[in-house]
Amino acid sequence: MIVVDDGSTDGSAEIVRSYKQAVLYTSQRNGGLSKARNTGLVLARGLYVAFLDHDDLWLPHKLARQVTYLDSHPDVGVVYSQCHMVREGHVPAPIYREPVGKDPLSIITAGYGLQMSVPMFRKSVFEKAGGFDEAFLSARGYEDIDMTIRLSEVTSFAYIPEVLVLYRLHESNLSDSPEKSYLHLHNRGIYLHKCLDRYRSNPQIARTLYHEMVGYWSDLGKLKLMQGKLVEGRQALVDALRLSLKQRTNAKIFVRTLSRFLRSYLMSCPT
Repeated sequence: MIVVDDGSTDGSAEIVRSYKQAVLYTSQRNGGLSKARNTGLVLARGLYVAFLDHDDLWLPHKLARQVTYLDSHPDVGVVYSQCHMVREGHVPAPIYREPVGKDPLSIITAGYGLQMSVPMFRKSVFEKAGGFDEAFLSARGYEDIDMTIRLSEVTSFAYIPEVLVLYRLHESNLSDSPEKSYLHLHNRGIYLHKCLDRYRSNPQIARTLYHEMVGYWSDLGKLKLMQGKLVEGRQALVDALRLSLKQRTNAKIFVRTLSRFLRSYLMSCPT
C-alpha cells in the first residue's frame, strides 16, 4: 500500500505510521489529485494498480475480484465495477447508470468517465496513455474523464456488475462555493481544449465538443460578470456567441448567452 500525503494538515504521517502493515508513506507539497496519483504511479512496483481517494471506501472483496478478472483476461487493461454513492440519511444510488463508454466518441458524448477509486489497471497501460494531467486543479471530475478517454485509445475495459466501491457524498464535495465554481470551470476549459486539439478532425466528436465549448464560454462569462470583471465577462460571452453562430450549436444556449450579454449592461449579477 502506498499512501501519498498531498500536503495534508491532519497528522496523516502519524496516522499511517500507527499501522503495522507494510505501508509506503510519502508526502509532498499540495499539488492536487493528478500530481498525487502520478507520485503513486512512480512508486508502484506491482503488475496492477488501483487508486483510493481518502474519502471513498473499497468493499473487502474488491481487490480480489478485480485481480482474478485481470489474471484470467490478459487482453483487458482496465476492470471496473458498479459503485454506489452513499450519503448519511439517504438511500445508496448507483454511480454508473450504464457502463462507461469504450471509445473516445462514446465517452465524450456521455460526458463521464471512470471514477478513479473504482477500477483496477494494468500498470503498463499508463506507460502507453501517459500519466494524469497535472494542469487540472484539485477538483474531481475532468481529470478522470481525460484519463478515461486516453486509456480507451490504448486498452480495453471490462465491467463487473457488482458493487465493490462506495463513493461518499459529504459537505466538502457537495458545497458549491465560488472557489469550487472557478476550479470546475478551469478544469472544464482545459478538458475541452485538450479534446478539441485531439479530435477536431473527427466531425462527430467535434460537434459535441463545440456545443460544450459554447456552454463553457457562456458560464465563464457569467462568472466573470458576477466577480465584477465586466470587460472579461462580456468578451467571454461574445466568444460563446461567435462560436455558436459559426458551428450552429444549440439554439437554447445561444439565447441564454445572448440574454446574459444584454443583461450585463443592466445588472451587476446576471443569471
